[in-house]
Amino acid sequence: MFFHTLGAGAESEAALASARTLDGPEAARRAAVPGGQRPKPSPRQVKLAWQMYDAKDEHGKRKHTVQPIADEFGVTRPTYRHLPRPPRHPDALIHAGQQLIAWLPCPWP
Repeated sequence: MFFHTLGAGAESEAALASARTLDGPEAARRAAVPGGQRPKPSPRQVKLAWQMYDAKDEHGKRKHTVQPIADEFGVTRPTYRHLPRPPRHPDALIHAGQQLIAWLPCPWP
């Protein structure tokens, strides 16, 4: 009898949790709160963010730190740090690849 009562209480608690879970998104839609994942920064924004980070003042120090750049583009610091860095020169990837190939041992005799 005791365990039957505990089981009934657990079932009612689970039903309440399920109902609250379903009510949350509906309440957000009524309040016009946008849901889902934030949009990714565009390639142009990524390029501008890295240009801001690479900019130096007259003393050779960075003009912008990570937090103001992240705030400017509406992302968090970890998101900013994971943005892909564009190549500095169009041939940078080719030169890097040639250096890498030059250092690899030849697999055939």
